Amino acid sequence: MSHPFDHQDDFERLFDQNFLRWFHLNGKPALLEIVKVTREELTLRGGVKKKSPVISVKQIQGAIESVKPFVMNRTNMEELASFLGRKPSDWVGKQFVVFQDETKLKGVAVPCIRIREPQRQQPAKDAAK
Repeated sequence: MSHPFDHQDDFERLFDQNFLRWFHLNGKPALLEIVKVTREELTLRGGVKKKSPVISVKQIQGAIESVKPFVMNRTNMEELASFLGRKPSDWVGKQFVVFQDETKLKGVAVPCIRIREPQRQQPAKDAAK
């Protein structure tokens, strides 16, 4: 799917960014490895405080300029749990793919980050058979 959002020239880049955002992906998927899973108090727009899951990661493959912690929403947490299991303490050292997508916010399409399970390598077939 082609996204009309310009990852290089979007007003969101002008705000302080302590966490991974869709434009950091540079329009390309990236393979990340989980380093740590925490629950942190975040200050949302308008000053509202909320505790959210945050995953610290390292980049294995991809074009992310500066890897930052990734604030997880319920959709992405459920996707991770579907292939890593329900225990976040078991996720350290495991990998997942992030990619740019779109979601609806108040009826308007906005860019977001989604995750998926990495593709597994197929075992090489024995040529001698």
